[in-house]
Amino acid sequence: MFSSTIKKFRLRRIEKGWKLFHKANYESARKKICQLTSCKDTEICLEANRIAGLAFYRQKLYEDAIPHLTITSSLSNQQHDWYNLAMAFAKANRIPEAEDAFKEIYRAKSKHNYQYAISLPTMIFQYLRVLKLNKAYATAYPRVIELRGMYEAMRKSDKNTLAASGLPPVHSFIKEIIPILKSQFPDKKVKDWIKDLSSRLDKNRKDKAWG
Repeated sequence: MFSSTIKKFRLRRIEKGWKLFHKANYESARKKICQLTSCKDTEICLEANRIAGLAFYRQKLYEDAIPHLTITSSLSNQQHDWYNLAMAFAKANRIPEAEDAFKEIYRAKSKHNYQYAISLPTMIFQYLRVLKLNKAYATAYPRVIELRGMYEAMRKSDKNTLAASGLPPVHSFIKEIIPILKSQFPDKKVKDWIKDLSSRLDKNRKDKAWG
């Protein structure tokens, strides 16, 4: 009975922490749950560290976010928690560790269990953008290829269809990847790469068999 009462009290603190987080009161959210981040109860520990990690992340305190997001991802093994950790590592310019965390997304036992999670294509695109900003072009290039495959697999490439699948508009994708492509190929080959992608997407749009 006593342990049940304690857990209910802690869950209420978690709930209050999330409410503060969603109001962008990040420091207050962290203070509300700070004593719960080392709780032995897995459910409480996971949620407390998720709040703490994301609060630090939103404050752009990426090094402070990493320990909490590491605990969260290891406890949940969910795609979006690994993504959060990868993004924190990437924004801290710890690229090898970011890659290790990002690869765990594909091995995660489940996608996510909270409403603000994003799709896998969006994860890849946002991660790619951070890698580009850090000029980690060689690391970003395989993600370019991965997204290209997703575009080519779409039977329609209009903006609304792409958005429904979590893919950005084609022009946004191309704009982001040009510096990455230029780091890998001469200008002529970059133009050919983009032209080839465009022709494949145009072919998809014109293929009446796909309706």
